[in-house]
Amino acid sequence: MQTRFIFVRHGQAEGNIPNTVLGTLESPLTHLGKEQSLERAVGLEQYAPDFVFSSPMSRAIETAEIISAHLGLPFVTDVRLT
Repeated sequence: MQTRFIFVRHGQAEGNIPNTVLGTLESPLTHLGKEQSLERAVGLEQYAPDFVFSSPMSRAIETAEIISAHLGLPFVTDVRLT
């Protein structure tokens, strides 16, 4: 059995607009960031993933929620992904 990991960065967050590096600062996704997350979900369909994992950062959770809802998968947060 083969295990494949596909890493996806969160969509554009409000704090990214002024070219700010957010690090662990919280910042919600923009409308564009939500659209980007859905585009990524569509692109991931071809890989038929089994799980979605996310860091506990709100922008990563928003991204994971969009992706997992589109793919019909639950997602799990893990602080080690921060």
